[in-house]
Amino acid sequence: MPLGTLTLLQVDVAGGDELVERLGEGAAALLARHRKLVRREVAARGGYLVDAPAASGSASARGSLAAFSSARDAVLAAVALQGAHREERWPGEIAVGVRIGLHTGEPRLVKGRYVGLDVHRATRIAAAAAAGQVLLSASTWEQVKQADLDGATGHDLGTHRLEELRYPEHLYALAVDGAAIGEPLVAAHRPSNLPAQATAFVGRERQLREVCELVRRGDVRLVTLTGPGEIGRASCRERV
Repeated sequence: MPLGTLTLLQVDVAGGDELVERLGEGAAALLARHRKLVRREVAARGGYLVDAPAASGSASARGSLAAFSSARDAVLAAVALQGAHREERWPGEIAVGVRIGLHTGEPRLVKGRYVGLDVHRATRIAAAAAAGQVLLSASTWEQVKQADLDGATGHDLGTHRLEELRYPEHLYALAVDGAAIGEPLVAAHRPSNLPAQATAFVGRERQLREVCELVRRGDVRLVTLTGPGEIGRASCRERV
């Protein structure tokens, strides 16, 4: 498995849950064809396919992670993957679309698997993409913005807050022949100017005890706290 600075490519079947529900047992064969395309295009660009899901309709069978030593090769593999899925003649006239996220970092290798924030970031970037779309993190774009990408270019989408990531991500959408691949972002939103929420209730032990005591009492009908969402539950959960 490659080590050091790597570009991670996360590819997911868009609308995979609906697809499996619609096709039932027939989804396994269709997903097997999807996996074959992933293996082919990743290998063609010298990538290492980390996840090789079993032939099933489970969630794990619809997403794959690949690692590339070259960011350019990862981008070209993403373009090829989208093209291969568009050109594939799927049974029953069912179009199988994929969403792809690319991020460059230094994931840690633990027991034969890549782990760490860089892996998580690639996964969340892919989850923010729409069917047919390729999204790049700023770190990946910096690696390839001067490279020959066989006609592909990057469109600056600005910064977005992605699910389960604390800080905003600056994202780029890959485009081919001047046309962006895919629809606008899903599962993402523009960041506000509010500061990042604290992760712990620090330095207010006396006030915390007083609030939790009020919650315990049966004669108090309402306790109102002002602060970030979930502050009351997070503070008193272990104390009530």
